[in-house]
Parts: sequence; C-alpha cells; structure tokens
Amino acid sequence: MSQASQFGIVMTGTARYAGFLAASVATLRQHNDSVPVQVSVDSEGAVLLQPVADQLGIELVRCEPLWTEPDGHAGAPDERIGSRLMKIEAIAEARF
Repeated sequence: MSQASQFGIVMTGTARYAGFLAASVATLRQHNDSVPVQVSVDSEGAVLLQPVADQLGIELVRCEPLWTEPDGHAGAPDERIGSRLMKIEAIAEARF
C-alpha cells in the first residue's frame, strides 16, 4: 500500500531579499514548472513579489520576522536569528 505525498519547496525572506527569491524561483521554473513553491515573506516583501507571483507559480504567505528592533545593520545577530526562526515557522506550517 503506497500513499502519495506531495513534494514542495518552502522559501523565506524579507523584502531585502525579494529579488533573490524571485530569481531563485525563476531558475527553478526553467527546470521544473510543476513543483509547488511556497514563499513566506514579510509584508513589504509580499508587495514586491505579488506582481510576479502568478507568473512564477508561487504561493505567497505573509510571515512577519520575529525580531522586533532590527538595528538596520546588515548581518546583525538579531536579523540572522530572526530569519532562522522565520524559516523554521514557514517549514513547520507548510502545506506539504
């Protein structure tokens, strides 16, 4: 008795990385246009990715970062930790 399971890809990022997320999915779509892709982004990132979401075949999920006071410095510890927590949350809540 075999049970079908759906394979999918979960990606996360903030608005700062929206361009990289879109480029990554566009590259993936050149090789596989059927695998479901769920992209969890902050509100600002969702606004940036919404115009290309249908074209790229992605499901956008809004997921606010868990850090509360980023200092604006790239690579700050609170951003690194917060983005990892955001990724864990996205994977745990993925539909596949």
